[in-house]
Amino acid sequence: MPTLRCVAEFVDGGDVMVEEDVQQGNPDTSSVGKESIVKQRIAIRVSSHRKFVQDAESSLHDPTLHRVVLATRGRSMVSYTSLVQLLSAAECAAEGMQAILRV
Repeated sequence: MPTLRCVAEFVDGGDVMVEEDVQQGNPDTSSVGKESIVKQRIAIRVSSHRKFVQDAESSLHDPTLHRVVLATRGRSMVSYTSLVQLLSAAECAAEGMQAILRV
């Protein structure tokens, strides 16, 4: 497995969730109008955003939206204090590019 240490470092991530109020009828009572509101966490899917794009509903692919937090890698070229540091950073960048191309 190629390493991406010079490109990015995974910190955190997961499904993007939203709280939604869901009305549920109370099964213990038969009278109408006695409903409870429950807060439910649901994952956001791409289909919830497709209503803004024309003809997007025809697509059957409906992935879940994820968030990924990556650590900052590298630094500005002007911050290096020696040629060795700069060349080391260039080597690391080349290593990262090779890893991306292999994936």
